[in-house]
Amino acid sequence: MFYFNLMGINFLTYTQTVAVFFIPIFAASGIGPLFVFTGLDRMLCVIFPTFPNQIRPRIYLTLISVICASYCAIFPVGFYWFNNIDPDTLVPPTFNDIFSRGTFGTIYTYSCFILYNIAIILYVAVGILVKIKSDASSSQHLNCRLYRSLLIIIIFNLGGYYIMRVFSFWIYPLLTNQINAWFIRKAVSILLNISAASNAPVLYFTSSDYKTAFIQIFTNIPLLKSKISPNNNAATGHSAAVNRLQIQQKLMATQTANRIVLSP
Repeated sequence: MFYFNLMGINFLTYTQTVAVFFIPIFAASGIGPLFVFTGLDRMLCVIFPTFPNQIRPRIYLTLISVICASYCAIFPVGFYWFNNIDPDTLVPPTFNDIFSRGTFGTIYTYSCFILYNIAIILYVAVGILVKIKSDASSSQHLNCRLYRSLLIIIIFNLGGYYIMRVFSFWIYPLLTNQINAWFIRKAVSILLNISAASNAPVLYFTSSDYKTAFIQIFTNIPLLKSKISPNNNAATGHSAAVNRLQIQQKLMATQTANRIVLSP
């Protein structure tokens, strides 16, 4: 969109717009199923604590990837070849103006709304299951942290997408002035963009495992610099290596504690 604004291109034909955004449409269509499979994976890990050790990761991840890719491929193909829109209709070159038009726009909106509701239900179920499976000896602090993490994920990661779908269903059809409706839709889309960008910060602040992994990656930067620049102090590389060892030990201790809390 920035490129088109920069070049002074305000409108393209519908077919051209879909063609330009063909790959981004494929990627955006995968958000809903990824939320659902992430929630399902976490629920299975709570119900069956040994689940991660019993599956074959390659087969498991390949199966999920194939399902998600098949679902994602439906929409760019449908928008380009099978949507009931005049191909020569001029539209602004934006995601919203693709997803909000025609039969496939309706299918996309409804399917996303259903998937987001399923994802929320799965996350709520995870919280309930953890509460049921946790015994009296479990750390109240760990449980509170888990509930807080689930709530933050629902509000920040899913919230923007969910609000966008609610707006598309019940508010957008009531707006009679199409120009004002277009600007209001863009304003609501900001919440969706915040949700899309909040995944890494949410994981960093709510998950000790992810936080440790992030810190571990950043501690590798001094080691990389020491290899690139031979004039760097050797103590920097040694200090980074020590920090990385400590982080790995902390990660192993955290994973052990989590298995103890979630074990039946």
